[in-house]
Amino acid sequence: MRIFRGKALHLHYRLKVLKEKKMLLTTNTIHRQLLFRFFLVWVSISIIAGSISFYIEYEATDKFVVELARDEARFILADLETSFDSKDARIFQLLEERLFEISSRGHFVVVEVYDMANELVAEHIAHDGKDVEKWLDKNLHNQYLVGATSYKRFSLGENQFLMVFVPLYDERANQKGHFEGVYRIPNEVLQRMERQPLVSAGVVFAAVLATIFILYPIVISMHRNLKLLTLDLANANIGILETLGAAISKRDSDTSEHNYRVTLYAIRIAEEFGLKRAKMRGLIKGAFLHDVGKIGIHDSILLKPGKLNDEEFAIMKTHVDHGVEIVKEHAWLTDAVKVVVGHHEKVDGSGYPKGLKQEKIPLNARIFAIADVFDALMSERPYKKSFSFEKSIAIMQEGKGLHFDVDLLDIFCKIAASISGEILECDAPTLKKMLKQETLRYF
Repeated sequence: MRIFRGKALHLHYRLKVLKEKKMLLTTNTIHRQLLFRFFLVWVSISIIAGSISFYIEYEATDKFVVELARDEARFILADLETSFDSKDARIFQLLEERLFEISSRGHFVVVEVYDMANELVAEHIAHDGKDVEKWLDKNLHNQYLVGATSYKRFSLGENQFLMVFVPLYDERANQKGHFEGVYRIPNEVLQRMERQPLVSAGVVFAAVLATIFILYPIVISMHRNLKLLTLDLANANIGILETLGAAISKRDSDTSEHNYRVTLYAIRIAEEFGLKRAKMRGLIKGAFLHDVGKIGIHDSILLKPGKLNDEEFAIMKTHVDHGVEIVKEHAWLTDAVKVVVGHHEKVDGSGYPKGLKQEKIPLNARIFAIADVFDALMSERPYKKSFSFEKSIAIMQEGKGLHFDVDLLDIFCKIAASISGEILECDAPTLKKMLKQETLRYF
């Protein structure tokens, strides 16, 4: 007896350590996830902000050049009333002088004036614009839209240029032709455009970093409080399960130890099987409440010391339906229904209430059936003495493929000796502590 209790207490301590390690790992995971998400936000916002700032700078440069070209177009036609098709040499000389003046200001490396027939009237090419003009002749000339302003950005070597087309209008708003200017974007403007995304990213980084310092402790604190509330809620729900399960056991001339033991057995089998966490929660709830429907069975049948007759057994079987009706009314207990409705089914179809076979019986119900029958065999009841471990296993083996799932029973038989020695001789308080440690791992 002391040996078993010693093993159980050692198990409690081991589970407590594992739980603390798991909570620490969970906390560390939350920290990593939170920091990773902050990093993703920073990267995303930095890319967006950098792209927007680059686009704004890009558009601002284009707008500046277009407005500059319009100013120069007005300068070209200032006080010039004669049409470009005039043969007046003074007009063409004046145009060339004005184009030279425009170019000398350092704004445009190529300036040209075309008439309405898109014929070149006058031009001036700066010393550093000759290569540009050759490139234009091959690529962009003769692509004008008469009557509209348009522009085209292009690169040549390490330099970037903006070719601007602006219609020429006289003071009476009559179009005389069009002005073409090729503007070389200054290096300092290009450098500013390249720096701007980095500056924006830096600003965003500083903002996100400040946000992290402000919000990070708040988020962690809120998560910690939420976790404590969740733990309190889980404890409360588990306490309700324990209380209700114990009440049913008392009414059924049993003790609460039965519910503790069968739940622990079921958890061990499920863990060995590799049951997923979500299904494990349903298994635990169902194990506590598997016989909750016995509330609806009259004492004359429920507490009868002898064997039930056919009529009485038919009434007894209705406890499954009663249990389902009780459990399904609460959303939190919905996943317990599979155990409640299926723990008396047998894989050969001879069970009740539906006579299900094999995999049609819910997995949690097949797991629990093994735990429930094993504990019933190993326990003393009003109508029977407790069987030895060897006899209990032999009886279980007789039900292999008939009452019990073959694979699940094989799993159970491998661990039956160790878990029965660990669980069977423990008293109610010890079992309760063990089960609480186990259940908190899954809720």
